Parts: sequence; structure tokens; C-alpha cells
Amino acid sequence: MASWIWWRESGTAARWRFEKAMKTYCGGLLAHERSELYDGLWHETDLRLDQRYGPEAHRCMLGLTDVTVVRVTRDDLRTLNLDGVLLPLKGDRLPVPLPGGWRGVTNGHSIRVVSDCRGGDAAVAVTISPYFSGGHRERPEDGWFGMDEEWVRFATATVVKAADRWNCAVEKGTRVTRLPAPAGPRDTGRAEGTCAGLPFARDKRFDTVTETPTSASAVSERCEVSGELGPFNTPYVLAADFGPFAERARRKQEAYGEAGRSEYSMWATAHCPGDPARAHFSVSIPPEASVEYHMDKENEPREETFGLPALTEFAKRSADRHGCTDLRLPR
Repeated sequence: MASWIWWRESGTAARWRFEKAMKTYCGGLLAHERSELYDGLWHETDLRLDQRYGPEAHRCMLGLTDVTVVRVTRDDLRTLNLDGVLLPLKGDRLPVPLPGGWRGVTNGHSIRVVSDCRGGDAAVAVTISPYFSGGHRERPEDGWFGMDEEWVRFATATVVKAADRWNCAVEKGTRVTRLPAPAGPRDTGRAEGTCAGLPFARDKRFDTVTETPTSASAVSERCEVSGELGPFNTPYVLAADFGPFAERARRKQEAYGEAGRSEYSMWATAHCPGDPARAHFSVSIPPEASVEYHMDKENEPREETFGLPALTEFAKRSADRHGCTDLRLPR
């Protein structure tokens, strides 16, 4: 009877049960241990929905936090369920690069971290979408709400552990102690991040950008261009994705090909050394952009002139920043 009570009630027994469960949970890949990168996972964390999408593709939940760990090779891109193992960036905040020498981003709602497998076209990716932060902290002074650095530390420690398990050489970064603040809207003339250098003079109706800082370590980049005075309900959205996230983005477009266009979007690709997929660059065009707005008469159709030159400049700058070559642009 005493041993049963110890088993059910003792904190030591609870930690023992948790450690035993973590040896196989989510492939045994989660960095639940205390380390120089991470403080350790709470041993009473609820483990649920452990799923396997392949021998090296896992998805599980820690409480209400969705976690995926996957090793992606070039061959996997044709068969792997990327929607299942590469979570989308949730929320409407733009992603910012992770500090500390890590290849990844966070947007305050989701985290993406990638470790390249040097010597081959493969990568280990960890994605996390917390439902809430562990401390329920809000930091309005720097723009983050609901995202805790603890989850970023957990993600970076997990990508190192998974890479080691799969014999991938990883350049380990430093412990993340503070996340960079996302930038708010600014005048087009003050664009200095991912929106810098775009041909704003081609369409005077656009005067505002929301952009992310530039970094060669970012796996996702975004730039939004909008007009405060024009008839626009949605902005131009320029996006760049790298590593396995590039293939996930490619599958979402309406047509395939290394470059092309549809009615309201255009895309380009480039080869980035070591990545299992070509980098993917795109621009989504608001329908209003092909309509000339007049105060004194009906709106008139006009040729949309901003999308292609904007994508061209955005893709060239991003590809160069990431060391990518063989940029293919739509015509």
C-alpha cells in the first residue's frame, strides 16, 4: 500500500514516470532535460497526441503547445506530409530572425528553427506553436504578447538534440535570453529591412511598409506594402522561405514551376547550398491594385505595375543575403 501511494503521490515518482515517458514520446527527440540552452521541461506537463508521419517525422503536443521535429531530405520532399510536420506561422505578426546564431524565426505566436546537415542536402526542422506562454507575460514595451523566450530555448535545444540523434553536424548557437522586437508600420522612405529598395515610385498610392529585419539566418521573411490613402483593403505581401519551409510554400501556390504567375500572385525560386529545396519567393497582389482610384468618377481598370519589379528586387536582395544562386524570375 505504501509503495502504491508513493507511486501515485510522490514528486520523485512523478519525475521518474515523466523521464521514462520522454524516452519514447515524440520519438524521444524533445530536449526536456536541463542544459546550457534550456532550463528543462516541467515534469507535470501533459503529454498528448503523439503522432508519427515517418521514421524521422514526429508531431506531438505538450499541453496545448503543438510541436514537430523532422529530418527532411531532398527525396522526402516528394512524399512527406509537410502540412503535418511543418507548422504554419500563426497570427498576423511578421516573423523576426532568432538571435544567438540560430537559423530560425519567431513571430510571437510560432517558432521555426532549422539545423542544416552539413555534407548533404538535408535539414532538421523544429516548429512550435504555443497556445500561451508559460508565464502569461505581456511585454507591450517591445511588442511581444504571449510568446516566452523559454519556448525558443526549448526549440533550439530540441533541434540540437534531434540533429545529434540523426548524426547531423550542427552549428550550435548561444542561449536565447531576449527576443528582438518586431517593427511596426513605417513610411516607405524609411524602409530599411526586407522592404528596402522596392520600387515604391511605380505606384504613389502606397506609402506604408511593415517589414522584418534582414538576416541571413532567417528561414522566413516578409514585407507588406500598403496605402493609407488609397482604396486598398489588403497590402502587397512579399514572402521568402528557405529550407524545407520553401517546399511547403511552393505546394500552396496555384501552379508549379520554378517561376510563374497567376491572377493575383507571382513567384520565383533560387538554389541555396545545402538546402533540400529551392528557396521560394512570392508576392500576393491585392485586386484593387489593378484599379485606378478617382474621387470624381468611377474606378477605371489600369495595368498593375508594382508586383513584378517589387518581387524581382525583393528576391534578388534576399537571395544574395542568403548566398543563393540561379534565381529564376517570372516573365
